[in-house]
Amino acid sequence: MAAYSNVTWTSTKYHDGFTEGFARALKRSGNEVLIFHLNGLLAEQFSNKPKDKFDGMLIKETIANFDPDLIITFNNSMPCEDIAEITDCPIAIYSADTPALYADKERIKKYIDRYYFLNGSRIIAGDVEERFSPSSDRMIFFGHATDMRAADLEQINNITYIGSMPNHSYAFINFFEQLNLMEPDDNKKNQVKNAFFRALDDIGQNEFTKDFDFDFSKYYSSEMENFAEFSALCLYSCKNKFEILSRLTDLGLKIHGFPWSWPYAMQFNFDLFRHFDYRLSVSIDQNSINFNSSKISLNMPNATQKEGLSWRVTDILATNSVLLTKKSDTLAEMFRGYVELPTYESAAEARDLAIQLLNEPSWRRDLSAASQQMINDKCRFEHKFKLIQEATGVKLLGGREGHLIEFDESAVIRHILVQEPSNTDDPIVHADPFPRSQGIFARIKRLMSK
Repeated sequence: MAAYSNVTWTSTKYHDGFTEGFARALKRSGNEVLIFHLNGLLAEQFSNKPKDKFDGMLIKETIANFDPDLIITFNNSMPCEDIAEITDCPIAIYSADTPALYADKERIKKYIDRYYFLNGSRIIAGDVEERFSPSSDRMIFFGHATDMRAADLEQINNITYIGSMPNHSYAFINFFEQLNLMEPDDNKKNQVKNAFFRALDDIGQNEFTKDFDFDFSKYYSSEMENFAEFSALCLYSCKNKFEILSRLTDLGLKIHGFPWSWPYAMQFNFDLFRHFDYRLSVSIDQNSINFNSSKISLNMPNATQKEGLSWRVTDILATNSVLLTKKSDTLAEMFRGYVELPTYESAAEARDLAIQLLNEPSWRRDLSAASQQMINDKCRFEHKFKLIQEATGVKLLGGREGHLIEFDESAVIRHILVQEPSNTDDPIVHADPFPRSQGIFARIKRLMSK
């Protein structure tokens, strides 16, 4: 399993809660899981090229000798290039974002007969089909899943929001500042601005299934070429979050998330930063405490998630908190036969619903009980493993508990020597990437110590 984490600001490495839950459910189901945390390993998020200090050959040796039966990757992120060339097993891509943000798209096309696509959204599935044309048996409607559990905690918080304020507009701002300096003709500047907004509106109206059709390099800049879709997504998401959160600040709002992003909220509404809590809430255990101790937990989907179901939706629904999120046909379908979940269509409606929920504890209890039942019936990872198993032929549901091994980057740093000082001719010995493992990894140890 390979994933790039959104938790980028901590000294301790954390996987996203969804990735963490996915991996530990695989382990619980009897699998041997080798997991890569890619943030420190890759040169950049949307590439599979390792940083120069890492030895790609050793990474590939490790994977080849682990001999995986299945590779699970988020957005096709891999610990290095050429993984498809050194393995012969199925590769399952979980679409964490729009396929526009997949890494190494050309290699997907080259090895399309080995790829399976785990889709949580019909919109994303349609985009996958348009871009890669996989056969229908390669499309797995994964839906939504969580490994979160309810916990009997006192609900001391009114409303909790866990997330970021994705202020990635700087490159756009820098582009227009550069344009203002370089282009003397005001009419030309207006033309460029209008072309930019046409491209922005176009991908917004098409649920981010299209590329950002604007040639930045034509106008004195090329820095945006690889990140236009991502930055545009953040523009839309930021606008939505400001509108909704600003309506809830007086109702007992508490915010957790990326600490570097929230001070910038003071430019537009300083009360948002007032309600920010620096205490970390990224792991399943940390999020479980915050959700279960809150009467309401808010979800505000990113712009790519028109259906409204980010990873945190099912996490919240599995706890004693009540989900407050935007209207979603997908969510309504999931809850058919359980309960009618209150959802909003505007920031004003979000506020009205929050007030009603806070004033009616019996309603909250009924909603929470029905939500937990729906999750247990439909949205546990074990339900999804059965779908993957049937499609790929790879057994994922076994008997006794397996093992979860976190890859150790120190094992593949270039030119790290462990030698006896008395003999400089001793061979290079690389650190064991699995210091607590035995048995199936003995061959890896032998190869890496040659």
